[in-house]
Amino acid sequence: MTRFLPLTFLLMACSQSDQSFSALAPAIAVTPPDVLAFEDTVKDSVTEDALYISNAGSAPLNVSLTLDDPEGVFSLTEETVSVDPDSTYTLTTLFEPNNYLDFEATVTLTSNDPENPIVVTQLQGTGVDAPAPKLCLDTPVIDFGELAMGSASIEFMEIENCGTADLEIGVVDQQGSGQFRLESDPSTHTIAAGDTFPVIVSYTPVTDLGDNGTLTFPSNDPDQPEASVTLLGNGGGDLPFPEAIAACPEYANPPGFVSLDGSASQDPQGLVPLTYAWSLSETPSFSVEAEFTDPTNVETDLFLDAAGDYIAELVVTNSAGIASAPDRCLIQARPEDAIHVELTWDGPSADLDLHLIENDGELFEIPHDCTWCNRAPSWGASGDDDNPRLDLDDRGGYGPENINVFLPAEGRYHVNVHYFEDHGDFAVTASARIWLSGELEWEGSKVLSRNEIWEVGTINWPESTFGPSLEDPYASSRRSCF
Repeated sequence: MTRFLPLTFLLMACSQSDQSFSALAPAIAVTPPDVLAFEDTVKDSVTEDALYISNAGSAPLNVSLTLDDPEGVFSLTEETVSVDPDSTYTLTTLFEPNNYLDFEATVTLTSNDPENPIVVTQLQGTGVDAPAPKLCLDTPVIDFGELAMGSASIEFMEIENCGTADLEIGVVDQQGSGQFRLESDPSTHTIAAGDTFPVIVSYTPVTDLGDNGTLTFPSNDPDQPEASVTLLGNGGGDLPFPEAIAACPEYANPPGFVSLDGSASQDPQGLVPLTYAWSLSETPSFSVEAEFTDPTNVETDLFLDAAGDYIAELVVTNSAGIASAPDRCLIQARPEDAIHVELTWDGPSADLDLHLIENDGELFEIPHDCTWCNRAPSWGASGDDDNPRLDLDDRGGYGPENINVFLPAEGRYHVNVHYFEDHGDFAVTASARIWLSGELEWEGSKVLSRNEIWEVGTINWPESTFGPSLEDPYASSRRSCF
């Protein structure tokens, strides 16, 4: 009997050794198991995705990675990976297409998994164009045909965005006869992909010699930054037309005046003197009092009462009564003050007041509330830069009013609106806009009745954020500073 004990012992030992060896082996699993498909990627840009290498065994998993990429557009962040038992390693993979093609590559994972030592995963990706706008015009020519002097005709065309990103139209350039007029101006408009903008043009001849001109639409179309349409009336003619040239500042700080100059305008026939007509074809929605000091002078000043974009137009007329096409210029009014708060309302006679209250101050409390009875309080320790200013105070309808702080001190600034007197307007809609560091942060409206307070919200500085209030307007017992 004892002769067989050593053999039995050896068999048991071998069995235990095999079980121990099996229990300590790593086990590889790769996700996704077969194909890692990248999203379509813009040519020459990089998309990132991941291979997940898991170890379901009970011993460390060691993996070597080999990339077979004929086009050189894929890459791996690691060449070797070690994964602990019951763990997963995230291997970042990169795709950078250099052409508009479908690309393929393979990753071979060689490991110490005794049951599955080699795993192959395919990489796939496609290079594509970046989303881009495309300006399309439905006609190259608008011909009004024959038209009697003094009569009028209207034609229209469409600008379509045939691309895949927003199309931004610049300020339209118009040349030639001033008898053509844009009745719907696409200047500074944004057209979404697939959408259209109707352009309406009117023609009113003042002679029978014919009129011609062009409309040029600048845009952010990368392949065709400009597109033009020819305008013809009464055969077009070959008359040289006067040319308006308006010089305007590109940027301005509202509220305030800017100077415009039309002295470079000319008439190729020498039919002088020229007469000048300035007008505004676009103003910000909050603008109520924007106007020229002298709209018929060669040089004039324009009052910018609100922040936003203004488009000024100049038309010159020669001594024979022939008008130029309008020359348009864009003036971008952006506050230089870090805090710029605006108020308007829709009543022609009502008097509403804007308030900016610091920290824990109260409505109408001096010095903590900047308003009509405390127009320039002293709040800060560093001089005028951190003090507020009520720059515009309107007492007889529409507004605007605005309060500005050039460089605010750290703190909270509460924006309030008080309906002071209705003068027969009864309920009105008040609208407020908050500009922070030259950018429009928030705008909103509220219906108010006489003596109600609208707590618009709170500006947090130096965070440069605004939190609108959710409270309903309430009646006020205070009407002046204390």
